[in-house]
Amino acid sequence: MGKSELAPPPQPARAEPTNHPPLPGKDNQELSLQQRRLSYPDGRFADYLVARIPATALHFQDINAQPPAAKLRDIAHYRHYKARTRGLTDPVIVTYALPAPDQPASVLFPQLPVLHTATGEQLLSANSCINYTLRTLAQRHWLRYTRQTWQVNVPATEGHWRTWGTAVLRLLTTQHRLHLERGRGAAPAASVDLSRLDPTTDLVPIGRCGYLSTLARRAQPRLLFNSSFFLLEVADYASYHSALGTAYGLWVADGDIRRPPLYRRSAIYYNGQWQIETFDLADLQITLPTGQQLYPAGTPPPARGARPYVLNPQTPAAVNLYTRGYGLPECQQAAESTPHAPGHLELVIIDRRVVGWQAHGETALPQNGYVLSLAPGTLSPTEQRELRQHLQRDLHVTYRFALARHQRIQCALQGGHRLLRAGESALPTAAATEEFWPSQANHAGEWRPGIVPTDFHVNGSRHARTTLGIDRHGDLLLLLVSGINRGLEVPGIDSDGATLEQTAELLAAAGAIEALNLDGGGSAQAYYLGGRANIPGDRRGQPQIHYERLVPAAGVVD
Repeated sequence: MGKSELAPPPQPARAEPTNHPPLPGKDNQELSLQQRRLSYPDGRFADYLVARIPATALHFQDINAQPPAAKLRDIAHYRHYKARTRGLTDPVIVTYALPAPDQPASVLFPQLPVLHTATGEQLLSANSCINYTLRTLAQRHWLRYTRQTWQVNVPATEGHWRTWGTAVLRLLTTQHRLHLERGRGAAPAASVDLSRLDPTTDLVPIGRCGYLSTLARRAQPRLLFNSSFFLLEVADYASYHSALGTAYGLWVADGDIRRPPLYRRSAIYYNGQWQIETFDLADLQITLPTGQQLYPAGTPPPARGARPYVLNPQTPAAVNLYTRGYGLPECQQAAESTPHAPGHLELVIIDRRVVGWQAHGETALPQNGYVLSLAPGTLSPTEQRELRQHLQRDLHVTYRFALARHQRIQCALQGGHRLLRAGESALPTAAATEEFWPSQANHAGEWRPGIVPTDFHVNGSRHARTTLGIDRHGDLLLLLVSGINRGLEVPGIDSDGATLEQTAELLAAAGAIEALNLDGGGSAQAYYLGGRANIPGDRRGQPQIHYERLVPAAGVVD
């Protein structure tokens, strides 16, 4: 990343905290929460909470508690607001909720022909096929909404697309997963002209996500807070394999790696004690659906026949892994595809699923996944045939940490940047070494998407923050700073948020010696004993109107 602009924290006056009595839980473990205020010299302030969490009480989980209709309407409203900020006066938004869990296309659409993208990638995931089909229909103006019915209007010469379009619309409409939005308060229309629908910005796939408030009511945990970064901006979910609301980054639950660490970033983990360390894909052993094992070059092989791989190599090896970080060392911009590689077989992998494959390189790189590239001769013709046969019915990939000291990890979550190390600010070092790269213009003035989160900047501006710290006893501190979408805060009423450096100072003052930043902004929210513990910052253009943002994952204290 470029050099960070770190504003020095002011010397604030602190108001008396509001203390909530310690709450005993399982095994008499006490959980406590304090509400505090940080006053700034400019007259503004930041409200924040500090929760003290016993070391063994916290776990992380994904959430998908909302029925499709609630997500469809909420995201449509959010994207409608975004369209108005772009200057559109009467935008039309189409949202659709992808089925969960994702299945092989051959299972969900068994009678349909194989679907290839324009670049030659064969789509194996049902959800990837849904994305590609709807975008193609919208781009070619073949999607219709007439007499309150979704239809495909495909030329007779494009029977392939009529078959796929009809099947996808039937699935989404029968399961109530498709929604058209013309704005809150707009009268329902029997027919809508979709010719001006922008499939890039206004046709929105929705992944696994839910409201924390729903989980708080249903599960009634003692403490609940947002955790993982996720795809939110248009550039984040541009891939056919991606959807708004999808979490990414290392997640370990019950010793099982549920999501891999795509980019070199800090993660907090528990293996008998809580620690913070930097991880990326090169920390994992990978097992393909055929049972073939891969391991990072330079580490011990896990078994006979295992093959070493190299992450983001400038000179390709026999087995290579590529992420969007591939372009950073040489080009100082995120890579959008793998290099041209005649004869290579490339698999696109999201979390623990192979979602597509392509030959000869130049495979598009999703923000929330990676590409495995196999050089000619790496697999025998028999092994290649066996792999392709497996991929028609089994897309599952598994992971194991390569180093023995990591194989005891029971719980982990990746965030970034690291805020504290041994009681001192770690942010300058973390900003220079962790793989965060915002979208920006290149030397030719062309706008290039970065690496998710694509709108994340390490600078001196104040925002809402969700962070986790470790104290000298090995227990955890949740520190959450409230903040409002910039430009919509009301001085004297709304919390102004904090810079990352100020947040690190607050964590150290609260007793943390190690600390990590998690997802923040409009997603920063917490619930304590079923009640909302902070004021969320999502405003959608409406000052003092509070919107709860859907999130895909949570930290939970039962």
